[in-house]
Amino acid sequence: AAADLGLDVIVVSDGDLPLGGERVESVIVTDLTDAPRAAQAVASEIGAGEIGAVIGVDDGAVLVAAELARTLGVPHTDPQAVAATRDKALMRDLLASGGVPQPRSSPAASLDEAAEAAERIGYPVVVKPRTLSASRGVIRVDDERALGPAWERVRTIADEAGARGPLLVEEFVPGPEVAVEALVGDDG
Repeated sequence: AAADLGLDVIVVSDGDLPLGGERVESVIVTDLTDAPRAAQAVASEIGAGEIGAVIGVDDGAVLVAAELARTLGVPHTDPQAVAATRDKALMRDLLASGGVPQPRSSPAASLDEAAEAAERIGYPVVVKPRTLSASRGVIRVDDERALGPAWERVRTIADEAGARGPLLVEEFVPGPEVAVEALVGDDG
């Protein structure tokens, strides 16, 4: 769409091109795992050109996009806010501190910790990675017998996606799931 508007498009990627390689001005390949370092590397490669916007189009790129936009001085979401949206436990804590009701939850670094959390919270629970999106690795666990296999499955999904660290055990909240995604500019 940007190319259709006559804009030059620069793609920053870790090697995979999420949008494909057609109709782009250039492609910059860099490691995206350290967002501040990636932003500095990209800013150095781009130079002092006129950049109007930086957009992260997938989960692995949003923090790099925020850091790069800040580095380049273009409008952006604060990287700390972006980091909070990517860590479900941190996001829950921040929302709760602002008075927004949250389901009971607990990080768990082992199956034993997950079992303790599930007992404390009460079944059914949900086991999920702290940092993946699109419901990847989110499993409802109805009872103690199902916890072990669910834990192993979620741990595998998280590890394969590079989402190391504790998983999250949460109270199951029944009801419809509604997802809203938007990209809004200054004109609303």
